[in-house]
Amino acid sequence: MQIYEARPSLLWTVVALGCVTGVIMVWYRRRSYSQRFREAKAKGRELRARLGVRKSPAGGASKSASARRPVKGVESAGLFRHVPDEAAPVTPDRIAFIMDVSRSLTPAQFAMSKAELLSGVDSLSHGTLYQVIFFSGPVWFAHQRLESGGQRGEDVEICDGDVEHRWKYAFGGHLYEGDAAHPAGEWRVASDETLYATRLDIEVVGKSDGTTWHLPLLTALHLEPAPSLVFFMTDGEIARQDEVIGEILDLVRERGNPVIHTTALMVPGASKSLHRLSTATGGRHALVIAGGHVLRDQDLVDYLEEKGISLG
Repeated sequence: MQIYEARPSLLWTVVALGCVTGVIMVWYRRRSYSQRFREAKAKGRELRARLGVRKSPAGGASKSASARRPVKGVESAGLFRHVPDEAAPVTPDRIAFIMDVSRSLTPAQFAMSKAELLSGVDSLSHGTLYQVIFFSGPVWFAHQRLESGGQRGEDVEICDGDVEHRWKYAFGGHLYEGDAAHPAGEWRVASDETLYATRLDIEVVGKSDGTTWHLPLLTALHLEPAPSLVFFMTDGEIARQDEVIGEILDLVRERGNPVIHTTALMVPGASKSLHRLSTATGGRHALVIAGGHVLRDQDLVDYLEEKGISLG
């Protein structure tokens, strides 16, 4: 009151500045997706240089050789690349990539995950239908953004332009507050423009709390039409993982038996269930151990047996 009596204009100036700041913050949160896209494009010049991407004469994005090594100092092991079996070749035309972004990932694991995912996206032929799905506790598509939450015990808000998707934290996990148990999405068509945008989405994604297997796999398997190939990578174990894999395999059979390749990042305890999922669908399982070494086939079996884990 004394300040108001002495300097009433100062008080009103502070109030006005607070109102203006509030309006700007609301506008920033609610601005249209197209405007956000334009802003992202304006910031893209620096990212293009860092990713080694240049504009093609036709106006699309073309990748230099350096763009094939998207994360500095991290070489891809091909964990998100499909190698067809000569006896039963598969030409996938609908590919879903699922990447764990849980907070338990170390910086090295997170960098490796991004390098593998970027390498897989780079390998797509134009015209291929694809989707990139991130998960921790909640699940979202790469072009969407985690706007709030992400810490343990917090609800999560995922934004897709002006559309909001909410995940309620309950019983140590997250529940989707939509019409289904998981979000719905559509396939993207691989082109210079969409692949470039997806690369930027992978670059900017951060980590958040939680680890769930069934929700991202349900989300991928319910894409229409069903995927022909799924890549799944995680650094965590979950409760009832054998039971969860059994439920997923039931859905796989309903959805036309897509091939599922799985990768466990330095969690041998997850390999038994994930190996079961891959083997049952004609895919391959890989375990990444310390130093970034990738174990498959007999090397994987021998390593797990040393840990007292049998794949039988």
